[in-house]
Amino acid sequence: MIRVRTAFTLLFSVIIIALIITTSVFLKLLDNRKSFGRMQFIKYSKLQISQQIEERNNKLSFLYSQYLIHRDSSWIHQYKIVQKTPYISSVDYHKYAIKDTVFNWMPEEKELLHQAQIHTQNMRKIEAKWMNKPLPQLSSDSLKTINKGYIVHKKKLYATLKSFDQFVEINSIEKWNISLKEGLFYFYLSLGLLLSVLLFSILSFILILRRVRKQEKLDLELEKSDERFQLAIKGTKSIIWDFNAHNKTLKWLPKGKSFLKFPFDTIGNDIEFIKKQIHKDDLQLLEEVIQQQKETRGHIAFDARFYDKEGELRWLRCQGLPVFDPTSTLLKRIVGTFTDITDRLKQDEKVVNAVLETEDKERSRIARDIHDSLQQTMGTALLHFEKVRLHLPSLEPTIDNHFQQGYSLLKKSIQESRSLAHNLMPKVVEENGVVPAIQSLVTALQGSTSTKIAFFENLGEDRLKLSTEISLYRIVQESINNMIKHAKAEKCTIQLLKYPDMIVLTIEDDGIGFETSVTENSFGLNSLKTRASAIGAYLQVSSTVNKGTEIFLELGL
Repeated sequence: MIRVRTAFTLLFSVIIIALIITTSVFLKLLDNRKSFGRMQFIKYSKLQISQQIEERNNKLSFLYSQYLIHRDSSWIHQYKIVQKTPYISSVDYHKYAIKDTVFNWMPEEKELLHQAQIHTQNMRKIEAKWMNKPLPQLSSDSLKTINKGYIVHKKKLYATLKSFDQFVEINSIEKWNISLKEGLFYFYLSLGLLLSVLLFSILSFILILRRVRKQEKLDLELEKSDERFQLAIKGTKSIIWDFNAHNKTLKWLPKGKSFLKFPFDTIGNDIEFIKKQIHKDDLQLLEEVIQQQKETRGHIAFDARFYDKEGELRWLRCQGLPVFDPTSTLLKRIVGTFTDITDRLKQDEKVVNAVLETEDKERSRIARDIHDSLQQTMGTALLHFEKVRLHLPSLEPTIDNHFQQGYSLLKKSIQESRSLAHNLMPKVVEENGVVPAIQSLVTALQGSTSTKIAFFENLGEDRLKLSTEISLYRIVQESINNMIKHAKAEKCTIQLLKYPDMIVLTIEDDGIGFETSVTENSFGLNSLKTRASAIGAYLQVSSTVNKGTEIFLELGL
């Protein structure tokens, strides 16, 4: 749908173009009227020339005839005065009669004026002939004889002037009709254009007014929707971010929403703010996600730990979708959300912790059953075997061999059952803590593996929550068992270090390593991650083929 601004722009453009065309037509109409006026002026001037020629000849003819009749020299004097008097009209016949640029003379008009001029000159010659010669008193017949040629030229002059006037009238009427048609054409055309512009403007105004009202309704609905959206976002633990790929800036929405306990006005507007608040061990993850987005141009999704304004660690889930320019396919922006999932993870931890607690209880029950029932039964059986062996006489070698093998297997089963019960629920963890339990585990394994295991710690006698200590012990235990089975390592180092705000556990070996991408979803690694997640810890497994493996765990206090 066309926007209101675009509609107004198109409307004004059409109106301006139409007005320009109308103005051009109107100028043509004015030029037509101007030509019409000039034509009327030329007609009047031409007719005035004819009239002046006729009037002047009439006066001179009258004075000439009076002189012939009365033979009074006063008439000659008046004749000369009239002859020397200039034309009264603003049009000078002698000056303009042959200038085409002024009157646009037609060839016929010029010819008629030329004939009139010849007749006039002939009349002046005859007048000069008889007025410059002394004459006696003449009779009427003599006057007619003398003026016979004069009268002929006079009649021809009047006939020529009449033809000239008729030709001017006819030619003017023809031009007038043509000018009138042209003027009416331009008049109706300009009037039609003006009416069209007016109707188009009215129609466009009505359509735009309807569009504006509809837009106002949409804006009102959008405002209400935006208000609901703002309230919905403010009521959640999410905040919207909008990354501008051109100027590398971040915009946060909605306004007034805090982020990591930072007031809205103090939230940074660039990626450096995110890098500053993210946990140092998750910074590499952020950079990998950014690089992956550049390479794949896909969406963003990752979970990471961030420090809030008070220094407390919070788990945030970041999701984003790229927006590309449809014309150039260049990245314009990335829009997404940060959602605080700390409480959700804690709830998940509680669920997993409950499962593990149930599992540990079951392990404890099985360990007690093995200790109280199976070990007691096998111990009693072993005592009976010893008594039988002491009181029986010497047996045949074959029978004695079977007896000794059974006796040895029974003793081995008792030892294995004790070790199994200990592994299922080591009492040393509950009674003495995780440090003595790991030390005991390392000591117990020294005689059964060629790998040299070293354990370093700084907890001393400090105790943690029992569920935390058991989970840490299980992670160490499972990691060492996996290392002994698969790593073929010569050395293994375990470090359990306490810092003011966290517990860090690292298990490193120099074994053959493995491809983490291949074994990412293996049961053993998932078990370690599950136990770490149950106590709210961050666990990362790094391994390189032929360069060993490192298990890193971080637990906030």
